[in-house]
Amino acid sequence: MCRDPDIMDPNHSVVYALSQNMMQLPTRLIENHILSATGFVAKSTKRFSTNQLIVQYEGPVQQEKALRDYRYMFAHPLTVELSQQQDFLEEDVIDELRARSQKHSTFLAMCPEKHVLEALYAGTKPDVGPMDWVADPLDFVPKIHKPRENVLFQIAEGTLRKFGITCSFINKTSKIRDKERMAKFKRNAESNGRQLRSKYQKAIEEMFRLGNAKLPWRMTVGRCNQD
Repeated sequence: MCRDPDIMDPNHSVVYALSQNMMQLPTRLIENHILSATGFVAKSTKRFSTNQLIVQYEGPVQQEKALRDYRYMFAHPLTVELSQQQDFLEEDVIDELRARSQKHSTFLAMCPEKHVLEALYAGTKPDVGPMDWVADPLDFVPKIHKPRENVLFQIAEGTLRKFGITCSFINKTSKIRDKERMAKFKRNAESNGRQLRSKYQKAIEEMFRLGNAKLPWRMTVGRCNQD
């Protein structure tokens, strides 16, 4: 029995590039920070790599408002390659599991060791040694600093170019020395904002359309049917 990949909705999702300061933070802490800064709960998240976090919001309205208000990370559209929520499917690792189980007969054994089982039957606490697998708590929680104004401006430029969204914090940036660049950005937002938003939405639809994209779930279903 094969599971189908659970696909994130690209119209609800954002791929955030984590700063050096945020890479070390647990995903839950970053989710809480996004919530406190935007008022929106992440429906689901996926840590694709040490410096990439995919956030799926409840809907496109929440995605758009979060993009307007969140000023701490560069945002990128979701791609087909990053859209699967699960880290892996069983079929992706079944060959490796079979090979290991053939090499080590107890590889998939689910029973506790004999001395642990005897202690449990006797109603005593088993001696299992140090719990090395338990993660150490963070000694401190680094403060997430607001980016410098020139970086905020770059975040706003990227969000407008890639999503067609004008960030709400751009009007609060008062220390941008390049006034001509700021004026050009505002003209572009006013005259081309809707076109850029429409371009983003059409690109997403085209990318994820069954006829034009090799979607993961189609490949999975095909393999399952052959088993």
